Amino acid sequence: MKNCAYFDSPIGLILIEEQNGVITKLDFVKSKSVKINTHRSKVLDKALKQLDQYFKKKRRKFSLKVYFSGTDFQKEVLKKTCEIGYGETLSYSKIAKMIGRPKAVRAVGSALRQNRVPIIIPCHRVIGKDGNLKGFAGKIKVKEFLLKLENPNFKV
Repeated sequence: MKNCAYFDSPIGLILIEEQNGVITKLDFVKSKSVKINTHRSKVLDKALKQLDQYFKKKRRKFSLKVYFSGTDFQKEVLKKTCEIGYGETLSYSKIAKMIGRPKAVRAVGSALRQNRVPIIIPCHRVIGKDGNLKGFAGKIKVKEFLLKLENPNFKV
């Protein structure tokens, strides 16, 4: 059974989905268009609490089970992205090298575009080799906001 909840964040409304104790989706939405269960699961309550702590700078790492979707390559990229520390950034090319596929820079970008659980799987921490911000599901301004939330000294 899929359970959903909304979180009203400083970057807008976020829809969170959970199924069988695993967070399966985090989506930036414009309105509460999906009807949600009045009874939320413990996992959703935990996710809402952790997101609140994150945005209040009281949480640096999430302790939620998440569903890694995609091919084996995409899953490897997403798991490696989870290793990037709070307030830190890595380039797409660095991620490609870390997984032993140094020429797969564009494929890394493509895998991150498929991330169904942004923020929790911190794809916002992956930037261009030149230091410029590249695509993000929640738009570049959201990526910049998250990076500055984690590191006020972050320069674009």
